[in-house]
Amino acid sequence: MDQFTVGTMIADPGLHARIMGTLAEFRAELVMELPDVVVAEETVIDRELRRYSPDAVLVEVAATGQRLPDVIRVIKNRPFPPAVITIHASADSEGILAAFRAGASDCLCLPLDKAALRQVFERAAVERERKRPQQPLGKTVGFLSATGGCGGTVLACHFANELWRTSGQTTLLADFDLMAGMVGFWMQAASDYSVWDVMRVWQRLDLSMWRGLVTTLQPQLDVLSAPAEVVADEPCDPDQLLRVMRFARRHYEWVLADLGSNLTAFSVKLLGELNALFLVSTAEVPVLFQAKRILRKLQALGFPHQQVRLVLNCVRKQHLRPAEVAQVVGWQVDAELPFDAMELEEAQAERRLASRKSELGKRIGQLTTKFLSERLDEPVGSRIQVSGVAQPVKALRKAW
Repeated sequence: MDQFTVGTMIADPGLHARIMGTLAEFRAELVMELPDVVVAEETVIDRELRRYSPDAVLVEVAATGQRLPDVIRVIKNRPFPPAVITIHASADSEGILAAFRAGASDCLCLPLDKAALRQVFERAAVERERKRPQQPLGKTVGFLSATGGCGGTVLACHFANELWRTSGQTTLLADFDLMAGMVGFWMQAASDYSVWDVMRVWQRLDLSMWRGLVTTLQPQLDVLSAPAEVVADEPCDPDQLLRVMRFARRHYEWVLADLGSNLTAFSVKLLGELNALFLVSTAEVPVLFQAKRILRKLQALGFPHQQVRLVLNCVRKQHLRPAEVAQVVGWQVDAELPFDAMELEEAQAERRLASRKSELGKRIGQLTTKFLSERLDEPVGSRIQVSGVAQPVKALRKAW
């Protein structure tokens, strides 16, 4: 279940503090506060509700004066209205009945009981899931490079271009490589906004705002770029990227994510959302060594074997053959992409993708067509164990 969000219309600071403690225990997120509800105009209340779209609103009855019916009416007038939980100064049966008649979903009485508040939140969360439109979530594909320079971004960009053309379905290509993302460069996605901006405005993000942050390149293809500047000095919680991924899955049929190189706290956090993962490696022995480490770690984290596709990129005649690579790495090679330096250099210079008629373009087209014909397993969700990502895998040197 997505994180449960709450808005408050509470004037009493002490009551607000007690509720904040319970929110933390329930792992709910406070997204909206309107303490002066007694004087707030209905347009202001409606604007705040549209901006934050909370799942539930806690309303202190005493703070509304005589306006409780009007306040509840404004809240319930939303297309997908939040639950309204009124908080009463006493167990006055007439007041509680009046609140229910006005449209309240639940009521609480002072002194506030944490167990009762938790039960109210749980009922509201269950009701939210029951009423949420049951539309299928988009399929998700991750692209992870064994090391920097393996070509995971190049594959992700060309794959996205082929996928929307072949499938005709809405596709998002998202660059989750916050440190060195190059999707915007390859796709010519000229935008002043990035995934970093999406995370910054998360609490008030809606579909109309999202449309202003992504770049639409084709009728069925959007791009969400990485930050133009390095943001290593700014804090980022991996959960923020997870929220972006989940938002995108509700609005696109395909979400393709460039996860950068190596396993990081960010890429591991997104594993549970993926239907498939392309691990991109070259055929050099040091890079294959790192690819093997990543494959072992994926198994240790519980990511399903059948959802990983190992791709060899920039393959030359003198390199190890796929069968030899499979023996060394302990994993079947799903695809080989040729070394096509001239085509890529020309494409880079002209800031375009490689020609679909080039050998590289043809191979990626074949890979995409094959992928679309396969049955995809559902994401494993929270079963991915994210602890211990940074621990060294000491046994791998011996196994190698």
